[in-house]
Amino acid sequence: MDNKVRVIAGHLKGRPIKIPKNTETRPALVLVRRMVCDTLTPDIPDARVLDLFAGTGAFVFEMISRGAKNAVAVDIEGSMIKAIEDNARTFGVEDKISAVNNDYLRAIDNLGRSGRKFDIIIVAPPFYGEYVNKAVEAVQKHELLDNNGIIVAHYYKKDDVNQEPEGLELLKTKSHGKSIIDFFGKKRQGIE
Repeated sequence: MDNKVRVIAGHLKGRPIKIPKNTETRPALVLVRRMVCDTLTPDIPDARVLDLFAGTGAFVFEMISRGAKNAVAVDIEGSMIKAIEDNARTFGVEDKISAVNNDYLRAIDNLGRSGRKFDIIIVAPPFYGEYVNKAVEAVQKHELLDNNGIIVAHYYKKDDVNQEPEGLELLKTKSHGKSIIDFFGKKRQGIE
């Protein structure tokens, strides 16, 4: 994979996100990242962010660049975690990013037991399986989403994703090509 993933906006704008060679991880498309971050613009400053399928860390770096307070990047692939840590050091934001090498469900369980809360939770798994439903259900079970928080679910349009997860409401849906992006939250205003 080449080194063409860059931060789109904020104080890290234009910085290249280095990606390990020979990885199967797909970086979030620039248009998808822009769509998500532009939609969340009022919610990003000082936000506590959790990315459950961080991959390259593109969403995490984008959020930090746009003013998020801190972020936890979870990925099962050790080489991706090392790359996120290396990029965070290169960008000078290592104090704002925690990279966790773990399965998303174990990570949710650990974060829940430690009492962590997040303002923005990104669920952008590989385009197959029941990942989105399982992740959202686990986030709710472990109460990781703060009262005014938002869960962003990015998935393939043919996936059977629950549009009415228990305790949440669908605030907005956007689409790009074959992918759908849902924004879930507890009852609140401010997302357009």
